[in-house]
Amino acid sequence: MPSNIEIGKFETENFYEILSKLFTGKLTQNVQIQKTIMEAFRQKLVDSGEISSKKFDKLYFNNTAMTDEQIQFVARFLHCRILVLYEEEIKKFGRWNSTSSDRITLVLCFSDGKYSIVLNF
Repeated sequence: MPSNIEIGKFETENFYEILSKLFTGKLTQNVQIQKTIMEAFRQKLVDSGEISSKKFDKLYFNNTAMTDEQIQFVARFLHCRILVLYEEEIKKFGRWNSTSSDRITLVLCFSDGKYSIVLNF
């Protein structure tokens, strides 16, 4: 883990507010971003037979906590890489196998139940 992590002033429990802030500069698009991504995530899981629509709604519809599976889906859906610095570990999401990748890399910190954008570490 990096010993000194510099984060932005904005912190939120809502992962989609972070995406809205990063991609639009505003927080107001988080609902639309979440709706679009969650509909695609539902479609992927239902089409693959992994879960029924009813079970998906029960597990994910009103749950703001993000699972590793959801963050992985977001990274692939947005064609980016996401690095999350947790209190005790670092997790990578998306495709990291190519060092020459032209994919954007989002670096986030998750601490005390809140996400923030990492500016420097």
